[in-house]
Amino acid sequence: MLNTGEILEKYLKGRMSMTDLAGLLGITPQYISSVLNNTKRPSKNFLEKFYMIFDVMEEDKENIENYEEFRRLPENFQKEYLKLKEKNSKNTPKGSGILKFPLKAIVESGLGLLNELEKEEYISIPETDSVSENSFFIKIYGNELEPEFINKDMLLMDPESCGELYLMNNKICVLKHNNELFLRRVEYFKEVVILRCINNKLNPIVITGENIEKIQCTGRVRQIIRYLE
Repeated sequence: MLNTGEILEKYLKGRMSMTDLAGLLGITPQYISSVLNNTKRPSKNFLEKFYMIFDVMEEDKENIENYEEFRRLPENFQKEYLKLKEKNSKNTPKGSGILKFPLKAIVESGLGLLNELEKEEYISIPETDSVSENSFFIKIYGNELEPEFINKDMLLMDPESCGELYLMNNKICVLKHNNELFLRRVEYFKEVVILRCINNKLNPIVITGENIEKIQCTGRVRQIIRYLE
């Protein structure tokens, strides 16, 4: 995988000096050098101007986007991706090595209420067979769900791993109850289901009798991603 600096350098080399480009963009040569040496992440504004000046190919733009998403992953995910890429290079590749899933909602309060997003964003992770193609992300904002989840955690939810509620006992799931979506831990006791707050500080939702059948599980937490700042 070529990094961002390597891709940009092939456009710059022999066509313009870093000093001239810096003057054109109103930045320092040191900034450009750091980007080309891959020690600094380029800003969106820098990339847009660079693309326009050097007429960068769409394929290279996509490769840069994929690499920048890759370098934001925690180190263990980066290692997993590189192992998969090496394995695919020896066998028949399954794909690009990167999977993208939609970010569908955010959670901002200890109640675990989901606020669905009108415009979907996409989050990339290393390709794996352990999650379904219908998986989606939700994002944690704030510290209300500590210590289980912290601010900016990304939770990969797998709808196909949801089963009967008794199978979800002690699992953290997205559940639909009274037309609202909650991120809660399920506790199943035959005739009683408790949807417990993640931080255990607020009152749980207790459901009994026929109402248990009305609860809908739309996804179970399969992975937690903590992006590097």
